[in-house]
Amino acid sequence: MNTLLLTGTIAPNSGISQIGYKSSSLDPQKRLKEYVQTLIFYITESEFDTFVFCENSNYPFPEEKKLLIDLANYYEKKIEFLQFEGNHQKTLEKGYGYGEGECIDYAFDHSELLQKTNSWYKITGRYIYENMNELLESSIDEDNLFFRWMWPLAYFCIATAFFKVSNTVYKKYLYNCKEELSLNSTIEAKYYSKLRNAKIDFGKLKVIPLRRESATTLATSRYHHLLLWLGGWNMGTQIGTVLDKLLYKRG
Repeated sequence: MNTLLLTGTIAPNSGISQIGYKSSSLDPQKRLKEYVQTLIFYITESEFDTFVFCENSNYPFPEEKKLLIDLANYYEKKIEFLQFEGNHQKTLEKGYGYGEGECIDYAFDHSELLQKTNSWYKITGRYIYENMNELLESSIDEDNLFFRWMWPLAYFCIATAFFKVSNTVYKKYLYNCKEELSLNSTIEAKYYSKLRNAKIDFGKLKVIPLRRESATTLATSRYHHLLLWLGGWNMGTQIGTVLDKLLYKRG
């Protein structure tokens, strides 16, 4: 069973822009439309058969839910909706990553579908990865898969926009780490720190996630694919491993 968790905030708090929250739009209707489009893409175009959409602004969208449930049923797939009111004050105090971590934790606690699988994929709710089926096929034997990068030098992170994790690893190492965040400590860096210090295998990324967004993002993703084909990506990973040993700052 391939299970996908998508997280979202349809109606962001008005103060969210104060903590570096970047978005093309804060308009709830526009954001809802984008979330629906993303779910339609994965239901109709991907090999995922189980979906969990967790939303933390408690914004009502009954008509869209019915449409998506009917669509999932047509494709003989399952979809589960979870909604709650996130802690806006803590998000302002600890950064955007708190809201993201809170959403994932809530899904982990309340989703029946996540608990029925050993591992699951997580994607930020409005991101469409064009090559998702290729990513699925290449990671089928991985219980955990995290995309690592360094930004800036010696500031080690993993991408929380896309990863695969087992229930065991999530519960033991990543669950509730949102409480350790601050405006100077991102969720990307905290996840990296937790997994690295626990010596968890990050998995081997054999395909670079190709995200549908802007021409620049597409060009950058294709450049990463070229690096992978030439062997340059693996070389970069090896260099990153050396830098990790020399420069990594424990968080």
